[in-house]
Amino acid sequence: MIYNTQATRENMDQIVDYFIDAVTNPAFKPWELSDNKWRLSLDLAEQTNQSKAAELLHKAAFRTGLGNSLFAPDHMV
Repeated sequence: MIYNTQATRENMDQIVDYFIDAVTNPAFKPWELSDNKWRLSLDLAEQTNQSKAAELLHKAAFRTGLGNSLFAPDHMV
């Protein structure tokens, strides 16, 4: 998502507060999630063997950070 705004110097405090809230407290509406469920399922089904191998290598090499999967597990879709 890309955020963009225009403001004068006097209003920058309000704009920064808005951006901080939008970035740190995202709100996902139920219809937004249900619209993307099929996309997540499709992404998981179309994983190539190379991407699966890279995921497993990262999982074996790192405990956190790079060891975390890029893909949502099936039970979370």
